[in-house]
Formats: sequence, structure tokens, C-alpha cells
Amino acid sequence: MRMKKLICLFSVFFFTVFFANAVFATVVYTNKPDYSPGEIVIITGTGFLSNHLVNIQILTPEGDLYKTSINTNSSGIFVYNFIYNLVNGTYFVSATDGTNSGTITFTDVPAVYSIFITQPTNNAVVANPVRVKGTWNVSDPQGLVTQYNVQIVWGDGTQNDTVNINRTASTSDSNPPYISGTFDTEPIVGCTAADNATDDCNNGNFDHTYSGCGPFTITAKLYHASVPGTEQTGDSSKSVNITISPCQTTTTTTTSTSTTTSTTSTTTTTTTSTSTTTSTTTSSTTTSTTASTTTSTTSSTTTTSSTTTTTKPPVRAPTMSSSMEILMLVMLVSVALVGIGAKRIKV
Repeated sequence: MRMKKLICLFSVFFFTVFFANAVFATVVYTNKPDYSPGEIVIITGTGFLSNHLVNIQILTPEGDLYKTSINTNSSGIFVYNFIYNLVNGTYFVSATDGTNSGTITFTDVPAVYSIFITQPTNNAVVANPVRVKGTWNVSDPQGLVTQYNVQIVWGDGTQNDTVNINRTASTSDSNPPYISGTFDTEPIVGCTAADNATDDCNNGNFDHTYSGCGPFTITAKLYHASVPGTEQTGDSSKSVNITISPCQTTTTTTTSTSTTTSTTSTTTTTTTSTSTTTSTTTSSTTTSTTASTTTSTTSSTTTTSSTTTTTKPPVRAPTMSSSMEILMLVMLVSVALVGIGAKRIKV
């Protein structure tokens, strides 16, 4: 009988201790297993000493050790909000009140971005103006849903940093595990004023007109918060090649005009000479005329004609005194001939 009482008392003590440990076991946990940069990590601990100081240590993926402390309530529970610029990797959390301890891990997995262009298709031949639209999604997104946008780079030196976009979250909380949507360079069909307040789905027409034939490469970029160029790791882009037909081309016409200028040069030379001997008088006159014409071509708007005439002065004719001398010489010759004839007769 005494043995039965001892066994019964031992059983009651064992189950009391067992259930007490099961109910009041020390546990540390977070509100979710994975976070994105900028999110708040909520760390909760139970089973600690009531109204007691608990020391918390968090080891980051970079090797930094973050230390803090917090008091439990009367039930031995604490709640701590960990605000940190999270980086990719695993975080190790430990908490202790000196008697009870607990540990937990959580991760920061980078967001995965995806974007797809549904119009135009790759290597398509399209007409101006060009419309671009497609779909996008992000898993493990960071920040706010409304911070996601799409940029279009047209491939001709121009771009639109924002276009029409709608956004759909997988859950209603501020940090859903998945968001998706569509984008369009034209207002999205069915977009209302209420939708546009959060989705930016009716901001205007962003279709693009090219000035050449191409080919051109169109790139759509999905980004968070910052415009691509300073984008964070993980931003996604998609490109397609297009050719424009009919296309606009620019034609440049150059007209060249040439004017010919003619210059004429004429030279005239006249020469006259007379020679006389004792027994014979010879007179000769020679006239020679030479004309030469030279033509040259230049680029000018004025035609100039120039004539140059050069006349050589004639040889001076014999004067009166020269004629008298000749006449006297002839008379002397005649007298001499008469005298010779008279002598011959006298003999």
C-alpha cells in the first residue's frame, strides 16, 4: 500500500515538471523566415524570467556582432524590433537572461526581378509611332509596392524613365512575398482614376517616333526606387530589335554653279620699209597682223572682255632735201654723159 502511494506521488511530480517545462520552455522566433532590405525584423522571446533583463546578440553575414538588451514582462515574454540595413545572407540571433537561453536564424534573400516585352516582338518590322508593352514580376520584393517602375530606352539616344504601369501584390501586407503587373507606353485599358492613384496606369501616351530606318534596340528595365544607371543589384532588363518601315529619312541636296569668264587679247603690228639704190628704186611695204586669243575658265559671276592693240610706228619717208640731192645727182650724171658724147663727135 505504501509502495503504491510512493509510485502515485512520483508520477504526479514527474508529469508536473514535464508539463511545466513544456509550457514554459524558452523559445526565440521571428515573424517571418526571410526579409528584404529595409524591412523590420520582429524578434519574440518566451519562457524567460519574468520582469527580467534579456541580452540579445545578432551576428550579421558581414561578421558584425550587434548587441542590445530588453526587459521581459510579467509572463517572461519580450518583443524586439530589429532595424538594420540588411544584406544578403543568414543572421544568427541568441537571447539569454542568465538562466534561460534561446536561438533563431533568419535570412535576407535578394529580390528576384523579371520583365518581358510582349510588343513588339524581336526582329519585328514596325511602323511609327512604336508602342511597347509587357509584363513584370518580383519575388521577395523590398520596400513599397508603389516604388517599382519600368524605364524604356529607345535605342536612338532617347528614353522614358517612367511609363504606364499597374502593380498587383500577392498579399495585402506592406511587404508581400510576390508582386507583379503590366506596363505600356499607352494608357492601360480599364485603368480608372482610383487605379492611377496607386498604379500610375494612365500617365499619358509615351509611344515613340523614329527619324530613321534602324535597326534599333529597345530595352525595358524594371527597377526599384532609383532610375536605372544608379540601379541596385537585381534590377532586370529585356531588349528587342526592331526595324522601322516605312521610315523617315533626311535628304540633303547640294547645287554647284560654275560661270565661265572669257578674256580676249588682240595684238596688231604694222611695219613699212622703203629702200632706194643708185640705179634702182625699190619700195616695199609689209603689213603683218597677229591675233591671239586666250580663253580661261574661272568660278565667277562676271564676264570680262579685254582687248589690247599695239601698233608699231611706220618707217619715216624720205624728206624734201633727200629728193633734191637725188635729182641733182641724176642731172650731174646726165651732164657727164652728154660731155662724153660730145668728145666722141669732135674726134
